[in-house]
Amino acid sequence: MLENLLNSKLKRKLLNIFFHYPHRGFYLNELRVMTKGSGSGVGKALRELARTDALSVAAKRNKRYFRINPHFHMLSELRDLVWENKQDFEDEIGKKLKGLDNLRLIALCGIFTMQTHLGVDLLLVGERVNRIKLGKALVDMKKLVGQEINYAIMNKQEYEYRKSMSDRLIRDVLDHPHIIILNNLR
Repeated sequence: MLENLLNSKLKRKLLNIFFHYPHRGFYLNELRVMTKGSGSGVGKALRELARTDALSVAAKRNKRYFRINPHFHMLSELRDLVWENKQDFEDEIGKKLKGLDNLRLIALCGIFTMQTHLGVDLLLVGERVNRIKLGKALVDMKKLVGQEINYAIMNKQEYEYRKSMSDRLIRDVLDHPHIIILNNLR
């Protein structure tokens, strides 16, 4: 069975991405960009991996996204076979956001972690963030994921105050699965 999961370089690349970001959900377009593969080839590989239960599939607004299935019965064996420590995949979303100046915290949640019930997908904390660059990054991210990204941006003082008051927005991000791309608050 494992040989069917690893019978192409594209599947190995996809699985390596999923193992680097186990709590992150990916859309087809994101994976196509990250693997530099064709849309149909990546789609076919994802369907094959999902058919074997190695990937779990969820949908939001008729857009499917994929992530590694933590309940897959051969998960550890599969991880050992495909894990490439030397190859560090830089998340496309992270690349776009790290290009913004003055950010102190970047947290992905919501659609990125298959928590579609949350009201926010991206939390940004920073001082004097360039809104034009942020707008361009959000447009690029929208193209990758195929839908609007709900985000919240605030300065460090507002974040600390809301965190100390157990604000629902901050609690939703921190209490649910989330991915920290950047954290320079300490």
